[in-house]
Amino acid sequence: MQHPELAQLIEHAAAATGTKSELARRIGVTPQRLDEWQRGKRSCPPEKVALIASEGNFPADQWLARATVWKHEGSDDGASLSKALKKCLRATGAVLAWGSCAVAVEAFRHST
Repeated sequence: MQHPELAQLIEHAAAATGTKSELARRIGVTPQRLDEWQRGKRSCPPEKVALIASEGNFPADQWLARATVWKHEGSDDGASLSKALKKCLRATGAVLAWGSCAVAVEAFRHST
């Protein structure tokens, strides 16, 4: 299942590392695998989501929590995890929204 948050996270981390190829190298996967995760062709393991977040200067622990919930979506465990991690998941969404704004502002500053 594709998660729009993961696609955005990969974009931000790639911008932070310079390229998607560099991001892939740093987290120990091929650029093709990273692309498959971004496009939702394969599921991304929670530990790799945490590494991607770290490379994008986002809190890895919050992204690990979010990815763990994704992994268990549709199951009783997923519902329980989502409830248990509600505060952490909200914080992660806010961090990504802030990161999107920061990237847009930085891109605008470089284009002028």
